[in-house]
Amino acid sequence: ETIEENLIEWNSMINGDYHEGEAVVRLKTGMDQKDPALRDQIIMRISEAKHPRVGEKYIVWPMLEFSWAIDDYLIGASHIIRGIDLVKEGIIEEFVWDHFGWKKAKLLYYGLIRFPGLKLSKTEARNNIEDGVYNGWEDPRTWSLQSLKKRGIKPEALRESLLDLGMSQTGINFSVNWLYAKNRNIIDKISDRYFYVENPISLIIDSVPSDEYIAEPLLHPSNPEKGKRKIHCLAKNHTLNLVISYSDAEKLKKKQILRLKDLINIQIKSVELNK
Repeated sequence: ETIEENLIEWNSMINGDYHEGEAVVRLKTGMDQKDPALRDQIIMRISEAKHPRVGEKYIVWPMLEFSWAIDDYLIGASHIIRGIDLVKEGIIEEFVWDHFGWKKAKLLYYGLIRFPGLKLSKTEARNNIEDGVYNGWEDPRTWSLQSLKKRGIKPEALRESLLDLGMSQTGINFSVNWLYAKNRNIIDKISDRYFYVENPISLIIDSVPSDEYIAEPLLHPSNPEKGKRKIHCLAKNHTLNLVISYSDAEKLKKKQILRLKDLINIQIKSVELNK
C-alpha cells in the first residue's frame, strides 16, 4: 500500500472504524530479518478496555518497545541497563531511533539473577497480601525492598552485593548469605551489643553481701566511646537469681572459680542440670 493509503487506514483506526484485534500498526523492519520476532514488529494495537486515567478517550495504544523508544529519547537517556531477556526489545528500540534519525542510547545487558532456595513471585506475593496470608510488603516472605529494610538490611549492603556481581551477561546464582555478610560488615561497626541467653537455666548465687549489683558492659567493645549500659541485678535475702545458657552450665565444675562478666566472681558449689 502507498503512504496515502496507509494514512487513510491509520485515521480509520484511531477514529474507531476498526475494533480490537482487527488492525495493528507495524514497524517496517524487513522480512529478511534472521530472527522472525524482529520482522515487521507490531508497535501499536487497539484496546477497547477502559483506561484507569483517561477512560475511553483513546483506543490505539503503543506496544512496550515503541513506548520505551520514545520515552528513552524524550528523557535524554544516555545509557539503558536491563536484563539479558530484553535484548529483542532493545533491537526494536534501535529500529525506532533509526527511523526517526535520533541519537541512540547505549544499551547494556546483565544476566538474570537466580535465588536458589527462594520462591520469588511478585504476583503471588500480592495475592497473599490481599488474602491476608502476608502482613503487607514488609513481610519477610515477600523479599521486597520494604521487607529487607524491615529486617535491618542496609541499602549499602544491597548495593555492594549487586556491584560485586558486575555486568556479566551470564546467569548468576545469588546466595542471600552474601547479602547477609555484606550487611553484617556494615552494621558490626555501629550496632550496640546486647545479650541473648539460649536455653536459659537458673544460676543461683547465695551469700552475696549487697542488695544490688550493677553490671556495666560496653555498648560496643571495639568502640568504647559509645558508652556503657547498666544491668541492675537485685538480690533477695542475700541471693541472686540469674540465668546462663544450658551449654555454659554443662561446662561448670564443682569448686570452680569464675567471673560473671562485668559483675562479680563466684565459686561453683553444685551443678544440677534439668532439661
